[in-house]
Amino acid sequence: EKFTLRPPRPQGSKNDLYLEGYGKNWGEKITFTVGVSYFAAAIVGLFAGAYYGKQASAKHRQLKGYRIASTIARTASRYGNASAAASLMFCLTGKFVDLVFEEEIQDFGQMTRNIAAGTLTGALYKSTLGIRPMIVGAIIGAGAVTTIAYSLNGLNDMGIIKFRMEV
Repeated sequence: EKFTLRPPRPQGSKNDLYLEGYGKNWGEKITFTVGVSYFAAAIVGLFAGAYYGKQASAKHRQLKGYRIASTIARTASRYGNASAAASLMFCLTGKFVDLVFEEEIQDFGQMTRNIAAGTLTGALYKSTLGIRPMIVGAIIGAGAVTTIAYSLNGLNDMGIIKFRMEV
């Protein structure tokens, strides 16, 4: 039996609420992943919005300032939301693949499973636009996950950060 309830403990710790073997830290991982991806993409969106806003033309200086601020806010939130949605899809897709194909993929390493989840996420993210954008999305998803995973795991090996990328 994969999922069995733990016997109750006398002190009543919060660990009793979790199923054994399910991974009680998955919620924390998904929260961290979505939050960091939103923040990082919003920072990129800030700079992109400043660039696009500066190109906008306005007759008065005050209107130009409002236009720049509006463009920065709109671009930062758009980038952040898109990134958070993609990272949420990545986490959910990775967990779904692990649960459905558990026996088939148990011999593969964590990096291979991350790349497969990234490929599937990229394909799903662009699936409503047609087959070509779906293929491009799959390639970009695989490339992005590979780059991020190797970067984070390399920083972990150097002792700079304390976590590894796992689905």
